[in-house]
Amino acid sequence: MENKNFIYKLIGANALIIFLVFGTFYNVYNFLNYQMINNNLQRENITNFIHSCDHVSVHLYQSAMLNNAEYLTEAAKASNDALTYLEDLSETGIDTRILKETYYNYFRQTVLTTSLVLEHRLDESYRADHISQDSDRILHKAFKTLQQKILDDQQRIIFQINTLMLFSALLLVIIIVANIIILFRSFKSIRAKENERSEMIAALGDGVYGINEEGNCIFINHSALNMLGFKEEEVLGKNQHELFHHHHSDGNIYLEDDCPIHLTEMDRKIRHVEEIFIRKDGSLLPVSLTAAPLGTNKAIVVFQDITILKEEQAMLDRYANYDTLTGLPNRRLFSILAEQVIAQADRENKVIAIGFLDLDGFKQINDTYGHESGDLLLQEVAQRFQSTLRQSDIVARFGGDEFVILLTSLDTKTEAEQSFKRILDQVSEPIIANNISLKVGVSIGYTLYPLDTGDIDLLIRHADIAMYDAKQSGKGRLQRYQNQEIV
Repeated sequence: MENKNFIYKLIGANALIIFLVFGTFYNVYNFLNYQMINNNLQRENITNFIHSCDHVSVHLYQSAMLNNAEYLTEAAKASNDALTYLEDLSETGIDTRILKETYYNYFRQTVLTTSLVLEHRLDESYRADHISQDSDRILHKAFKTLQQKILDDQQRIIFQINTLMLFSALLLVIIIVANIIILFRSFKSIRAKENERSEMIAALGDGVYGINEEGNCIFINHSALNMLGFKEEEVLGKNQHELFHHHHSDGNIYLEDDCPIHLTEMDRKIRHVEEIFIRKDGSLLPVSLTAAPLGTNKAIVVFQDITILKEEQAMLDRYANYDTLTGLPNRRLFSILAEQVIAQADRENKVIAIGFLDLDGFKQINDTYGHESGDLLLQEVAQRFQSTLRQSDIVARFGGDEFVILLTSLDTKTEAEQSFKRILDQVSEPIIANNISLKVGVSIGYTLYPLDTGDIDLLIRHADIAMYDAKQSGKGRLQRYQNQEIV
């Protein structure tokens, strides 16, 4: 962009220089041409002056011969015409004082000659030759130098015009050549930088593409094409939102007015967001993208595939919220879910049950058959819990062989007792682990909310107390927390 602005400024400056050069040339040329025309006019005036002088001499001669006053009058008029030409010459800047003096001498000489003709009545041939010789000798000698000067001035003006034209043409050629060289180098530099940027964008591991004011893709690099599964010709000139950004991850339509890329194009603000692109095959591509304004009405998008990052986040979330052995929620997630269930029970006036379960005989199996068999047994017990409970119920592993169950939306306390008894029956069935038939039992203590009050931690502690009472009573039993009023 900076190089382009420089080129525009350079073109404007050169256009101004050329305009000034030709303007100056035009004015100087007109001035010199005016001088040429003025010199031509001077030559014409001198020629007319000479003719007028000759006319005077002829009339004086005719007056002398015929002694006719009418011819003398015409001679005087011709003399005045000659003097008028001299005045015209003086207005053009020529010094006519010498010419006037020469003319007066010539006029006086001519008058004396004609007077001599009158006195002596010389023959016609002598008089004519004498007057003609005087005219040639006096006038032509006087004006020869002036005519040569005017001719020299004309040659000088012609030389100046030719020199000016040659200099202007040479200057113009120099300017044109210099501009061509500068423009060529500038365009070459711009093209080199554009190629460098294109190569750099193409080499990036991140996906990069640009859009115009209509949202159509104007360029895209290979990384973006590989991640999206498209070919370049399938993307260029197409609306990127309609092509691979048209739906949310939940399947709902993604309105373009809500698209951060479109918003960046409108308000020219940079945005960093996580989005979902749709690959050509329809699969979802989670990306972290940065949308930034490009030029005056375009935008550039840089994005990274964060599939692995999302998987790692999901794995971390699972580690943080789920038991890695059984896949059941852990204590942390169970507390969160239980708070939500309690809030719902309060709104719906329902009863919920929290049961604390501990396997009977698990330590002996673990010590006898090893931890691998013990782990397989725990996984099977967890599956039996899930298969016995409703989908809305929650079962979690708190550690070791301890489990907690939350029964939701109960109408009576009898429902809770029946559900826990089914669990007792399921767990008592033999379990095959590593081709070994294993048999364990389970002791269950439980409490009911809102018959038993308190937060979730207190309710779990009450259920744990009831479970301990069940174990003390002979194991494999169901025991309800006693310190509460039953209604």
